[in-house]
Amino acid sequence: MRKQLLLLSVLSIYTSTTAQCWKDISAKNGQSAGIKTDGSLWTWGFNGQGQLGDGSTTNRNTPTHINTTENWKTIASGYNHMVAIKLDNTIWAWGANSQGQLGLGNNSNISIAAQIGNDTNWKSVSPGSSHTLAIKTDGTLWAWGSNSFGCIGDGTQTQRNTPVQIGSDSDWRFICAGDNNSFAIKANGSLWAWGDNSGGKLGDGTTLNRTTPTQIGTDTDWLSINEGYLHTTAIKQNGTLWAWGKNSFGQLGDSTTSDKLSPTQIGTDSDWRTVSAGGYHSAAIKTNGSLWAWGYNTFGQLGIGNNNNHTAPTLVNNSENWVDVTLSLQHTLAISSNQQILSCGYNTDGRLGIGSNHHRNVLTAIECQTTLSSENFSKQQFTIYPNPAYNHIFIKNSSNIDIKKVSIYDVFGKKIHESQTDFSQINVSNLSVGVYFVQIQADNQYFESKFIKQ
Repeated sequence: MRKQLLLLSVLSIYTSTTAQCWKDISAKNGQSAGIKTDGSLWTWGFNGQGQLGDGSTTNRNTPTHINTTENWKTIASGYNHMVAIKLDNTIWAWGANSQGQLGLGNNSNISIAAQIGNDTNWKSVSPGSSHTLAIKTDGTLWAWGSNSFGCIGDGTQTQRNTPVQIGSDSDWRFICAGDNNSFAIKANGSLWAWGDNSGGKLGDGTTLNRTTPTQIGTDTDWLSINEGYLHTTAIKQNGTLWAWGKNSFGQLGDSTTSDKLSPTQIGTDSDWRTVSAGGYHSAAIKTNGSLWAWGYNTFGQLGIGNNNNHTAPTLVNNSENWVDVTLSLQHTLAISSNQQILSCGYNTDGRLGIGSNHHRNVLTAIECQTTLSSENFSKQQFTIYPNPAYNHIFIKNSSNIDIKKVSIYDVFGKKIHESQTDFSQINVSNLSVGVYFVQIQADNQYFESKFIKQ
């Protein structure tokens, strides 16, 4: 009976901690990132250039806590680097830096977050393949990194390893950096693009590269834009969906595989809320919360339960509770209304964050790791750390309660460790990667909490 009660208890903790967790997500190339509602930053996937920011170059197939102060506001992933803004509006970067895309004044890769300059007025940021765009709170536009094809937008093709202002306008509202090209929307709703124009992905009706921001058409009702590898998707203020560029796999969503050199409306619906473009696939959420996807699907990145390509928006599932979606080259992340992250697609390097390296063709939930102990622990003045753990976990006994025994259970309630002597440090190096529960017996009471073994 005692074991059955414990099983129910740990499963209850496990269930309650998988929801109400994530508030922001980003994915690009082989890495993924998310910010929890408590402001903590987590990364997972490919880490060859230190883009996960955990001080190593080791791939991770579950979210890894970036051990800094928990005050992150937004995270954005480039192809092999990441840039984030904290609540104090400072901007930070890490990962690949061969083209100066970190903005730190050099070309050295780093695997731990470093602040870019000293300004405290950064509003939004968007990293691309090897360059970065950002907007300050005064509406000015800035860029740095590789300037191949003129993607910086300063009229040259000269690399910049520190932020440079693009023009003198102060009415920029929305930005998106892509594969050697850039997009931005002004406060008046006009759309601008520059950089590489292969396949007509800038949308100006040509395939000519642009080294300065060039207005796309004359419409002034653009709401948001997102650029994939060789195609672009956007939403207008009236809720209509648009796309242009390469269309070899139906990634534009117009039921064809023909390229488009200028914005083309996708269907006639006017209830689209947000859209994201991946390598060769796209996904969008409607105002009713339903999630749709289309394009290349060899690895199941559309999340529809098969691996067939689709040339028009296809309903991912019958749920209507999606908040956000972000796409990488070959995988997809989405946040549901209960603040869970779910993922699908290519997963050889662990970019799905589900604890394995197997591909998934349906959206699969990512466990919401905790940074410290559960609420039950903190109330009783016990703290377990670090979390996630690698070789050891430590128990801080702030109230000096007399501990009798410490046990570790797996998620099925099976006891896998017990200690009746040394309670301050427990060796967990022999445990497999996964979720475990610590039970502390102190006097005649039991206290339980979860930890993640990396």
